[in-house]
Amino acid sequence: MVLQEAADEFEVVTADALAMASDPRAGVTAWALALESAGSLARVERAELAASARWAEHATHARELALRALDATRRGPPDSV
Repeated sequence: MVLQEAADEFEVVTADALAMASDPRAGVTAWALALESAGSLARVERAELAASARWAEHATHARELALRALDATRRGPPDSV
C-alpha cells in the first residue's frame, strides 16, 4: 500500500508541475521540475508493477501448493506394508 500512496502523491505533484510548466511564461526551472516529477512518478509506478507481479507469482505458487496438498489428502495415507 505504501507504493500506491507514493504513486498517488507523485501523480498530484506531477500534475501540478506539468500545469506550471505549460504556462507560456514558465522558465527552464519549471520544466526541469516537471520532468523530474514525471520521472519520479514513472519509477514509483514501475516499482508498484514489479511488486504486483511478485505478489501474483507468490499467489500462484501458494495455490499450486494448496492444490497439491488437497490432492495428497484425497488419496489418503499410503498402505502399510
